[in-house]
Amino acid sequence: MLALPFDLVFIANEPGYALLIAIVSPLATLIILGPFLYVPGLKWLCGVLAGTAAILFFPGLAMSVVLFFCGISGVKILLCWLALLLGVLSFVLINHRQLRVIVSEYNH
Repeated sequence: MLALPFDLVFIANEPGYALLIAIVSPLATLIILGPFLYVPGLKWLCGVLAGTAAILFFPGLAMSVVLFFCGISGVKILLCWLALLLGVLSFVLINHRQLRVIVSEYNH
């Protein structure tokens, strides 16, 4: 039988950890991917992942905090955050050319 290497009951009992994951994950992703944005072979992939993390941060933070203070289980908070992550990732993958133009115009 396939088992998860962590216990979801712990996250269900302590929803603060799901909130911590939702807050820290985009920031850690941006810090880790920052130096790789200048590597020619990884520039596109790191740009997509960094754009996803940057767009995800504020809506994910707001959604997680609201769900946390409403008393929702930590697993449900984490699943909602993962659904938001997949939605933002698909948006960035589909619109990466237009987003690149917008970001380059903003930086000049």
